[in-house]
Amino acid sequence: MASSLPIYIELNETNKEIGSASTFSFFTGSDSPIKQMYIMTSRGKENIEIQETEYAHEFYKEENCALGSFTLNPFDYLENRIILKLVVQDENNRAVAKTIVLNKKSSIKGFHFGITKETDKEELCFDHMIEGYFFDSEEENEEEDIEKTIELKVNGEIFSAEYAFDEITNNINLKIPENVTTPHFSLHIPKDIKEEDLSIDIILTSKTTNKILNTYTHSFQLHNAPVNNEAVLTIDEEQEIEDTMDIVGYCTGDSIPENIVVTVGGEEGITSTVNVGIERLDVYPYLSSNRYCGFETTIDVSDLAPGEFLVNVIDGQSFSLRVQADRNFKVYKKKEPWIKKPESNDVLSRIDFLNELKENMAKIIEDYKGRGVENEDQLIAKVKKMFTGYIIPSRDDWDTLEEVLNHLATIKELGNAYEYFISDLEDGLGLSDIYAIRDFINYVQTLGPKSPFLSINLPNPPMYYPINVKAKNNGDSTYMDITWDKSSIVKPKAKLTYTPSITEDIHDYEVSWKIESKTESYTGLISGKETWTIPVDWQNWTSDKDKTYGMHAEAIDIDKRGNASEPFVFDKVYPNSTKIPRGVKRSIVEYNLNSEGWKPLTKTTAYSYRHQLPYPINGNIKYRVRFEDKTSGLKSKWVNSPSYKVKKYPPKPAKPSPKAKTSYYHADITWKAIKHADYYDVWVGSESKAKKNNGHYFGKVTKLKQRITNLKENTNYTFYVRAVNVSGKAVGNCKAKTKQKTPKTKTYNSKGVKTWRTRWRFKNYYGWIGPWHKKGWRRENEVIQGEWVDYYPIGWAFRTGGSYWSWHDQKWGYHTGYVTFDYKKIRKDMKGKNIQSATIILRRFGTNHGWQSGMPIHWVSHKAKNAKKTGGKPGITGRLKSNVSIDRNGTATVTDRNTKTLAKRIINGSATGFGLDKNYKGKHTRMDKAYMRFKPNVTLKIKYKD
Repeated sequence: MASSLPIYIELNETNKEIGSASTFSFFTGSDSPIKQMYIMTSRGKENIEIQETEYAHEFYKEENCALGSFTLNPFDYLENRIILKLVVQDENNRAVAKTIVLNKKSSIKGFHFGITKETDKEELCFDHMIEGYFFDSEEENEEEDIEKTIELKVNGEIFSAEYAFDEITNNINLKIPENVTTPHFSLHIPKDIKEEDLSIDIILTSKTTNKILNTYTHSFQLHNAPVNNEAVLTIDEEQEIEDTMDIVGYCTGDSIPENIVVTVGGEEGITSTVNVGIERLDVYPYLSSNRYCGFETTIDVSDLAPGEFLVNVIDGQSFSLRVQADRNFKVYKKKEPWIKKPESNDVLSRIDFLNELKENMAKIIEDYKGRGVENEDQLIAKVKKMFTGYIIPSRDDWDTLEEVLNHLATIKELGNAYEYFISDLEDGLGLSDIYAIRDFINYVQTLGPKSPFLSINLPNPPMYYPINVKAKNNGDSTYMDITWDKSSIVKPKAKLTYTPSITEDIHDYEVSWKIESKTESYTGLISGKETWTIPVDWQNWTSDKDKTYGMHAEAIDIDKRGNASEPFVFDKVYPNSTKIPRGVKRSIVEYNLNSEGWKPLTKTTAYSYRHQLPYPINGNIKYRVRFEDKTSGLKSKWVNSPSYKVKKYPPKPAKPSPKAKTSYYHADITWKAIKHADYYDVWVGSESKAKKNNGHYFGKVTKLKQRITNLKENTNYTFYVRAVNVSGKAVGNCKAKTKQKTPKTKTYNSKGVKTWRTRWRFKNYYGWIGPWHKKGWRRENEVIQGEWVDYYPIGWAFRTGGSYWSWHDQKWGYHTGYVTFDYKKIRKDMKGKNIQSATIILRRFGTNHGWQSGMPIHWVSHKAKNAKKTGGKPGITGRLKSNVSIDRNGTATVTDRNTKTLAKRIINGSATGFGLDKNYKGKHTRMDKAYMRFKPNVTLKIKYKD
């Protein structure tokens, strides 16, 4: 062949309207072995067993042929128009699909009936079993809450045990079955039944009202033929013979006939009686039953002209075979090419065949009118004149055939078929060429149109939203009663647009769509583009179990001969984040006062709320509400109320009655809430002074307690609380005394002492003599305060106290004494303590230096870290003076504000110790009483409270 045709399928699809289980058989062939066959329906994929056959189809000349069959029960499908796709695939992975449209026979609303096995024929024999089922779909029944029963009648009589194989009651309680096989019945037709017609009535009755809801009647024609015997022909369907034809086959069943009658060529053909009983395992090795007998014969067909013959087999014993073996065969004699014009005595074929050929050619031209064929009307006129002349066929007939075929070859979808059937025609057209043309025309008329086109405009899922949001003032602006309602769901409208196929003669269409559980279909005659507006009920058609939401749509076009296009499938799906609202979970309410911004008010499942207005309030208030969905979490749009005028001031607050609970240095003030008070002011003592002292005044307190700090221990105080609002204020007070702490004392001994002296020189009659003694640290381990200047009338004198001679006005130098302590320990011990006082104990030497009783003490602070007598003089700061007198060899215990200050300086880190130093401001004082010399053991006692 010039090119390969896609896999050929011939399907027995004459029964396009079915009301019960029906079996469809088909033949298929390919230039490669068949790999798999299956059907696709809305119920899914169903594989078909491949049955190999040795004979070739009359249209297909390859050896790889197969038979197949499948059974379809229309009541297994919810749709009334069933779309079936038959798919065949060969080992080269080439595949071809054929689409069939089957119409379910209309049944009573909501009620279905069917019969199973081989009893779906309208003709039945006696002594046979009928098995069937019936069920109430209940999906369209308005009386959903009533209990129903089924009653079965045969020829008007209640179904009784006489006819039953299975145990069954007269009335069957009906439940919605999980499949269509229950509830079921089985009915045995006895041999002695008198009626030739059999009718089965199924009645659906309400138990509560005894009202007949639905009825269904099915009728059968009975005859006396057995049902289980069959004759099968196993010969090739295409043979090239001369004068004889071989007939081969077998019989199988319960009652094998002794002989059969074979007729070749129809009613007026050649008839031969053939004996049955030979073994032909080569033609039926796959049979599982042992009840079979073969037959074969040779029939003289020399008197028959070449052509297509009908071979018919019947039993010679009248009614032994229920199924006759009727087969069509192509029988070829020697081909005679017609290079020249046929002679008048040449016999080509029956004139009715030629007329059929030209009628079909005219139909095809009409089908593709405006779809690639030009001058169609002229071509059709020429075709109608074919085979009408004196010579049939004539050369003009061949020229017209060639012109038509050339035009059809230019059509895109017919190109492969043209190459397959016609491209190898010989120069002289013979009978086989006419058959090839006939096969091409027949094939073209089985092609389905191209698929149509669908588009979907899918609306967003709607949501409830609040309506009629309003509020009512109770009269004095104490509260506002807010109310609102829930809107109804307005079903959004999807738009489904269908555009028909642009090829061939489309007659009608079928469009269906599905949204989860909801399906609907449309059928009609082709008139152009169609658009359907579909109100979408997302809430009732979908569930939260669905992961995605969208619309699925399919469309097919059907031509005038019932050939269907491949379905056009289109899915419009929302994004995965899309959610479907299921109802109101709660309402969210907010308010806005004087345009200060929206503030949350409440979340409630009710459709009203009472808003207690705060004091004071004066201005305009409005509210807004939106819904939160109960499953998806979606929120509706906000809906606002009108604006309302509100004005309300509270009465003047009452006087508070505070209470105080004191500690050493603070007091906790508490009081009960005063009605209508906006806030409170709290202080201690004089309000004006309290505002100046940290921790003594607190304004606009909103809590019911306040701590007053920085108090003194063991002290009486008066505490005040003032309630305030826009209408006025009131003050209450209470008295309380802080607690007293028991003081403690720690004693610290000096770590060392040292004294610094300025430079000095001796004096005599002649004045100051000798070198200066340098300033620096004295060797003595003592603390010296001040300067001693000897004073006599004139001249030398013996200083008995000092055991030395000196000239009057002898100056011995200024002294600064330093006392050091373990200042780190003092700071650690006194950290956070309340220092009450400090005591310093000085011990004076008993020598005659200075006066018997010296005074006062001149204090300084220093930062010397130890008593080593090295380095320069450390700085001194913070001079203080204590008017204390100390006798020679006496002890001075000094406790005053000066000693407390000296101790605090060490504690706070500004000094490491203290010392003694009198500031003479550059002048000299004769025999100064402040000049004293102290022992090195100095004691510091600090009195404190925790």
